[in-house]
Amino acid sequence: MLGHSVPRGYRRGEARHRPKLAAHIGFIDQILADDLDTPKKQRHTIQRIYDRLREERGFDGGYTMVRDYVHPRRLTMREAFVPLAHPVGHAQADFGEARAEFVDRRENIIALGPSGVGKTHLAIAIGLAACQHGIKTRFATAAAIVHELIEARDKQCLLRLQKQLANHELLIIDELGFVPLSNLVPNYCSS
Repeated sequence: MLGHSVPRGYRRGEARHRPKLAAHIGFIDQILADDLDTPKKQRHTIQRIYDRLREERGFDGGYTMVRDYVHPRRLTMREAFVPLAHPVGHAQADFGEARAEFVDRRENIIALGPSGVGKTHLAIAIGLAACQHGIKTRFATAAAIVHELIEARDKQCLLRLQKQLANHELLIIDELGFVPLSNLVPNYCSS
């Protein structure tokens, strides 16, 4: 019996060893840290960081090596803000160093509750944190997914859409049950 319905994506267990880049990582990290205080349009591109390494530090490695370090490093340096202020009478939760182990185990999370208590807010926070940790994530409403499935079926490309959906490590479906599916697909669901 298979443990998963679809093959798990490859994930590197440990950081790649980059001997040519190792001596320059502090310099790159300083550029990225300085860029956080500059306007977005004035920040260093990966190409500009690569050019500075070659000109100022005598770097003889390739552009791809620099890109493969800088891009994920920028994602981890971004600050994510999820306000925890709620009106009196509502619960607050501090997840601290929450881990997305449920993604690795291919488990589901279902958030149930009345409208306006923060289910979507929590789902967005989970999705944002997953993206920042390199987990391929998609967020959509149940109605949007159903419409995509119907449209793909009508265009006879349903398998392609199913593969695209299965390709995401984390699929967040919001507003499940908000609109009855029988309203979305009246010809295919009995009342």
